[in-house]
Amino acid sequence: ELVEQAIPPKRDAVLAQLAETFSEIRAEVDAGRRVAFYFIFSGHGEVSKDNEGYVHLLDGRWTRGDLFEHVIAASPATTNHVVIDACNAYFMVEKRGEGTDGASYRDAVLRFLRTEELRSYPNTGVIRAATSTAETHEWGRWEAGIFSHELRSAMLGAADLDLDGDVTYAEAAIFVEAANAALRDPRARLRVYARPPAAKLAL
Repeated sequence: ELVEQAIPPKRDAVLAQLAETFSEIRAEVDAGRRVAFYFIFSGHGEVSKDNEGYVHLLDGRWTRGDLFEHVIAASPATTNHVVIDACNAYFMVEKRGEGTDGASYRDAVLRFLRTEELRSYPNTGVIRAATSTAETHEWGRWEAGIFSHELRSAMLGAADLDLDGDVTYAEAAIFVEAANAALRDPRARLRVYARPPAAKLAL
């Protein structure tokens, strides 16, 4: 049933779907309802020469800038949850050297740069596989990325350590890392970056 509903992941299709989804979310928010929006990517990721992360769609790149402009900044949802399972996922949500002294930049440049910083969007949480330039892996037996499979297991309730009915970002990250703890080759172990929304809502 899901295959029949799926559409090819091309740029125009993604943008059109986002516009339709955000229109529906805006109507719910205007009616006084709280809405959680999930943006999940599982696929191949790389880094450009200027250290901007990007993932592959069928017809081209979906860059870090696209993620912030068309998803995070554009979403009218109460809370956004962004999940990325791709190599070099670090560069899709963080800038190289972010957090260093920016005193040498003009204020206008800083304001522009802040539009692509997670701290500018306190309603948005991110959980991604690996750290820095580490790679993620797929397993033919599951026909999916290992991180995606383990995160789905976590969100279905396996990671609910305190049995309160919710899976937090911390619980999901702990679950995924524990699932890989026994692997002997450190290169195969998944490391997880989890940054919850400021409201610390569950996944």
